[in-house]
Amino acid sequence: QVVFEPKSGRFQQGDFGNEVTLVQDDDEFYSSVVTVGSLGVVVRILFEPLPYYYVFAKVVKSTVPKLLAGELDELRAKYENINLVINAYNFEATVSVRKRFPGSFDESESVLENARRVLGLSNLTLVDEVDLDAMKTSALAAFGFRNVGELIDEAIQLVAEKVVPRSDAERFTAFFQNSLEQASDGIFLPPIFTFSPGLNTYVPHGSLGTEVNVPADDLEEFLNQTVTSIHRGLQENPQPLILSLRFVGKSQHKLAASFDRQSVAMEILGLGSTATVARWAQEMKDAFPRSRMHWGLQQYGLVDAEYVQARYAEGFEQLQLMIEKYDPEGLMKTPYVQQMFSA
Repeated sequence: QVVFEPKSGRFQQGDFGNEVTLVQDDDEFYSSVVTVGSLGVVVRILFEPLPYYYVFAKVVKSTVPKLLAGELDELRAKYENINLVINAYNFEATVSVRKRFPGSFDESESVLENARRVLGLSNLTLVDEVDLDAMKTSALAAFGFRNVGELIDEAIQLVAEKVVPRSDAERFTAFFQNSLEQASDGIFLPPIFTFSPGLNTYVPHGSLGTEVNVPADDLEEFLNQTVTSIHRGLQENPQPLILSLRFVGKSQHKLAASFDRQSVAMEILGLGSTATVARWAQEMKDAFPRSRMHWGLQQYGLVDAEYVQARYAEGFEQLQLMIEKYDPEGLMKTPYVQQMFSA
């Protein structure tokens, strides 16, 4: 473990224990800052290297009723990482599951044998080449698109329509749901691909979206009410839209959001009108006060100074003092941040 601070940092070597190295250097600190929260200032960074691992990934086709009837619990018990994408038009679900197998590059054969034994898949092979272009071309062609440019053109034309034809809305929704299913079904990836950002699906980032963190004991009812609400909205106002849930097992990485606890986050991603998502967001905010809006809710008018202060509770004043201390010139005080602290 390595802690990076600016040269003027206040800690000394040994303050974090014998297993942590303290580095106080302006260049190294600022080159390590990759993301900054809108309501906070980064003053210290801890890097904790993790062992290499291989990943087995497969896709399970299901439905929302089956998942809520017990299938989801079974998958969560068996796999560490689960991504669930729901088509709210027909309640079909695509579940991408992953299981990690620790091991370095020179242990590939023994890791593969262990994976075959644990998974019960004697014909499992190690992927040594990934042709992303071929995968994406095949995914596009399966839904009638010749290339990415054609997909984008059709999406722009679709969003410009005042009334989106239901058939087009469902076609795009199905594409976003299943775009790279073939690329992640039944494959075993070595670390060089495991950590690659290239293995991504097509998702409709753009005109609307939000993410909500949900307490585990609220999850089933939250999901049920969400699918019902979004389905009702899509009947009135068709548009391309998917629900995406990420289930992440307990992490041993001390900086991870899921450190020593399971985490669940749900995204709604779509194109077109915000009306359906706005109504859903208000319904969920009222029905599930323990859920935490992560991003995107500001555009629906649901995140204001009162909301922020309630979430920080007793720590709200300390947060204000910390920002004043580390940002006395107000470099981080955008109009939005000022609005959040106006209460």
